[in-house]
Amino acid sequence: LLEKSETSGLVRVKRVLPGGVAEADGGLRVRDVLLRVNNTPVHALELEQILELVKGPEGSGVRMELERRGPDGDPTPPLPVTVHLVRQRVRHQLGLVSTPP
Repeated sequence: LLEKSETSGLVRVKRVLPGGVAEADGGLRVRDVLLRVNNTPVHALELEQILELVKGPEGSGVRMELERRGPDGDPTPPLPVTVHLVRQRVRHQLGLVSTPP
């Protein structure tokens, strides 16, 4: 799952779905910053537009260019990472999410 910061505009991997292709591949990690999807820069796009770029027919490929960052406060420069994934059907799991008051 992706999230986009309203202040910085950065698109981050918020969660990797259990049993999904990204988890099995190991290429995406929580906190990775998404820069491009199939050579399309994402910084100026709305989150819904980015998700449409990521989605596609089952069995087709998607290329994601990322920056991998360390924990908050880590002075190490971000590492460029390119991930190639083959899309698969995603089965959504329903659950309860608690939100702070």
